Amino acid sequence: MTTPRSPWRLFPWRSALALWLVLLVASGVWRMRQGPEPIPEGATRFELAAVTNSEGSGSVGKSKVALDVWESGLASGPTLLLLHGSPGHHGNFDAMLPHLEEAHRLLAVDLPGFGVSSKKLPDYSPRAHALYLADWLRSTDAAPLHVVGHSMGGAVALHLQDIAPESVASITFISSLGVQELELLGDPTLNKALHGVLLSFVSCVDYVVPHFGKLHSFPINVAHARNFFDDRQSELRPLLEKVPVPFLILHGTLDLQVPVDAAREHGRIVPQAVLHEFPARGHFIPWQEPERCAAFIQEFVSAAENGSAMDRAHATQKRLAASQIPFDPTSIPEVEGMALFTLMFLLALATLISEDLTCLLAGWLVSLGRLSFPHASLACFLGILVGDLMLYLLGRFAGRPALRRRPLSWFVKPESLDKASHWMQTRGARVIFLSRFTPGLRLPMYLLAGALHTRILSFTAYFALACAIWTPILVGLSAYFGRHLMPENGDIWASPWKVVPVFIGLWIVIRKLLLPACTWRGRRRLVGSFLRLRSFEFWHPVAIYGPIVPYMLWLSLRHRCLAPFSATNPGILGSGFAGESKGDILDGFGDDPRIPKYLRLQASLAPQVAMEQVLIWQAGLASPWPIAIKPDIGERGKGVFIVRTKDELQAALQSPGAPWIVQEFMTGPEFGVLFKRDPSTGQGEILSITTKHLPSVTGDGVHAIGDLVYLDSRAIAMADAHEQDLGNRWTEVPTRGEEVRLVDVGTHSRGAVFLDGQHLNSPALLHAIDDLSRAFLPKMSGEHGLQGMYLGRYDLKAPSERALSEGRDLVVIELNGITSEPTHIYDPIHGPFYGWRALANQWKHAYAIGAHNLQHGAQGMGLWALLRLWRKHA
Repeated sequence: MTTPRSPWRLFPWRSALALWLVLLVASGVWRMRQGPEPIPEGATRFELAAVTNSEGSGSVGKSKVALDVWESGLASGPTLLLLHGSPGHHGNFDAMLPHLEEAHRLLAVDLPGFGVSSKKLPDYSPRAHALYLADWLRSTDAAPLHVVGHSMGGAVALHLQDIAPESVASITFISSLGVQELELLGDPTLNKALHGVLLSFVSCVDYVVPHFGKLHSFPINVAHARNFFDDRQSELRPLLEKVPVPFLILHGTLDLQVPVDAAREHGRIVPQAVLHEFPARGHFIPWQEPERCAAFIQEFVSAAENGSAMDRAHATQKRLAASQIPFDPTSIPEVEGMALFTLMFLLALATLISEDLTCLLAGWLVSLGRLSFPHASLACFLGILVGDLMLYLLGRFAGRPALRRRPLSWFVKPESLDKASHWMQTRGARVIFLSRFTPGLRLPMYLLAGALHTRILSFTAYFALACAIWTPILVGLSAYFGRHLMPENGDIWASPWKVVPVFIGLWIVIRKLLLPACTWRGRRRLVGSFLRLRSFEFWHPVAIYGPIVPYMLWLSLRHRCLAPFSATNPGILGSGFAGESKGDILDGFGDDPRIPKYLRLQASLAPQVAMEQVLIWQAGLASPWPIAIKPDIGERGKGVFIVRTKDELQAALQSPGAPWIVQEFMTGPEFGVLFKRDPSTGQGEILSITTKHLPSVTGDGVHAIGDLVYLDSRAIAMADAHEQDLGNRWTEVPTRGEEVRLVDVGTHSRGAVFLDGQHLNSPALLHAIDDLSRAFLPKMSGEHGLQGMYLGRYDLKAPSERALSEGRDLVVIELNGITSEPTHIYDPIHGPFYGWRALANQWKHAYAIGAHNLQHGAQGMGLWALLRLWRKHA
């Protein structure tokens, strides 16, 4: 039976990619070859110096920017300058022009970046637009002007009055944005972040879609996004609070983009302002109510011309006093209309980057009063729902083989995929529900659900239910903590040292505590995490060696050499600091019978050739199976396998790119003996003896091996390592009384138990280890007479503890250099201070021996050379 090929493989990806690249290049070339837009009929084009920095009075560059102006109406009448919004163009006022032309001179413009004016600008902010207008006005006879601004155009009008006050006779706001507090989230930092998300999305589409300039005509384009991202809307309130000229405000009560509360706040802080609200009208009243808008403007301009319009200097005391009252942030209403839609859309979009962080942000907005709890939860729910469906469809379309290849393999670990696959096979589609509460399994599970063609209705139902439970909880917790942490004045940045760390901590608690606590296995893993924190034997190497580094620096000063320890073992590269070859070290013992037989495999060998060499080598062994396979350069048991069959051998040899050591497997208990020999006296000393025990669990006929690990009081602390070593056996159910060994190698980082074996020390053992060290004669020893090994740890086996103590029948598995540890410190009876003392003692000897060897002709390595060696090894 022929297995159907994955749609991923059937689709002509290379042809599609080639076609996309050709179209993208063609679109880019076409856009670069496009000159400036032709001057439209009836327009006058002005070439202005490009504004490169709109701060303060601005600065300009050498390039030019086109500004197109349309003039109409009565040439001798008062001049009205009509400024459109974003996105927009001069035609937005066409419906009003017939009602104004008879008595006014009208100047409508396409602001730079919009309409047919120049599209590529260094600065798209409203202040930059005002600087362009001020530059243009200096070359015309149009001043003084009655400036009418719609939406973003109102902000341009304010900046123009600030930059060129002699050019502005009055200002009319039509549905204009203004104070920052009533825009979107009400906070400049958060609003900047939201506009940044929009700009990133639009810019990405603009660059990766071959559109030949067609996207520039869409309402939401790069110019629109840049306009709001470059805007410093927090500057508008100070400008409104000092604007001196007559002021008219026209605003719809159902405006979805700029809430009517913003217009009312403008009317409060501008004491001379006249506010007219348009009931049941939205943001676009210039073409919804053109005649009424024109009538109000005409009346207002006439009053401004004859001096009867109120300016700030003649405002009433009552309104002046009201304008001085500080704004109350707690009075900000929830967003609604288009602002609500935009905010919910951006939150849903942000869940594609980080679901949990977005839910926390949404809860924060609820605590600020910007967003209702149902709206926040719904936005996050929909975003997560769409994202999960996208993962499902990607897995379904790509197929399981594609999940193991780049680029998908960058995001999904093979072991996570295998674990998810096993869950799907043993527990069915309900694991999709459980994966929502299992950290690290969500992504592979959803991709695999698609790859295995799980019924989409079942998939959607399960993850929608899980998401409907999880999302409100997360948003609600964030809102709860936000309300209790929010400053009384509502300023979220008044005490960021208090608010921000708590939300970061909340996210960590949710990820590391709350999610795992939802399941029994998660709670057991929390127990394991607690054990790892409590017990020194499980601490991270950074915590173990951190206190040793200052002591090593002091030793460097004492010996007046940064790295004398590099000469401690002259026969080992870098004395065994990093990157030393296990094969070279074993070669240094020659044909010593205390070294098990081994075979060195070069990195360049193909797996099949390596397999043949191993099988030939095995023929000379008394017991060909099992055998040990390990990287020639490695540490902490990484990559070590105990291989028992040809199939296991073939699988182990599939990892290319590094040399391997294949070694005869020796039975018996394993020990670690740290030894040092004083080169001046030749006297040896055993610094540490460790007995190594391989942990196991006993089956009860009910629980799987993984659950038995979770139930074990020590193994739970190494659950991740055991799960990785056991592979598919993790879910096997052993029979009652069956003993299951959890690890095959005596490596602490993979779960072996290390106990203090100092009671086994004896003169006989010291003599045996000293004899081994003197027998170590590697090629690197040189002609300085410093032979043998001076500081290192032997990992060896003996028939019993008694045999070890008597120094007989020892078999050396490995010899490790100066970075080998006195591993008896990992006995649970020892604490951190004992361990640090033992490590400090080891490095004291390493420095002293190395300094002596350097004085007697040994060649060391500089610190930078050692660091390069360590980096290459890492």
